Amino acid sequence: MRCPYCREKIPPGCSECPECYESLQFPQPEYCGVCGAVWVEGNFYCRFCNSRLMQMLNDHMLDQPMHQDDLKQTEQGLILVGAVHRAVAAVLDTVVILAIIGFWFPQAANLSITWESLISGAFWVGQSQAWLTAVAVMILYYTIFETLFGFTPGKLMAQIKVVRQDGSKLGPGGALLRNLLRIVDLQLFGLVGAVVIWRTPLQQRCGDLAAKTIVVRLI
Repeated sequence: MRCPYCREKIPPGCSECPECYESLQFPQPEYCGVCGAVWVEGNFYCRFCNSRLMQMLNDHMLDQPMHQDDLKQTEQGLILVGAVHRAVAAVLDTVVILAIIGFWFPQAANLSITWESLISGAFWVGQSQAWLTAVAVMILYYTIFETLFGFTPGKLMAQIKVVRQDGSKLGPGGALLRNLLRIVDLQLFGLVGAVVIWRTPLQQRCGDLAAKTIVVRLI
């Protein structure tokens, strides 16, 4: 850990910086005042958006209510997350999926897409096996991770997870169903899923509505 004033390393258990002698006893927030992510106790910056605690204290941001979208809770006290956090997790997971496809299925990684090819029937027929392989890898990736842990590597880094609407652990059937419908939510570059999330009370996309799941903070 580093001092928020002079950036020098601080030994564990110190109540003031041994270099500049400034007090290190600050009120620790429960959630980041900028992005709403869960704040890790003892940190002087947010692990999710890198916002600094001192800046938020000086700007009185921690005295203000959080974004309304980040404060929505279920009856079990789980904090729902919206499209922004989910989009960040999706981007991170896409990087992992592309790495898996490139390593294990090089024929699917060699897809060359142009605007002309998208309207060509020959392209879709000739590349059908590669497309099916890529889609299958994506669905299996999300289904396996969400069944075993409730989150994928991308969701873990974004500090979110998938559970059933009652807060219980997601099963393999529900995980498969919500990820099969991911194809629908990704239409129009993800706009379909984003609109459904914004318009539903529990911030659910089509896959969540079908599988009766929600995405909440990983606490």
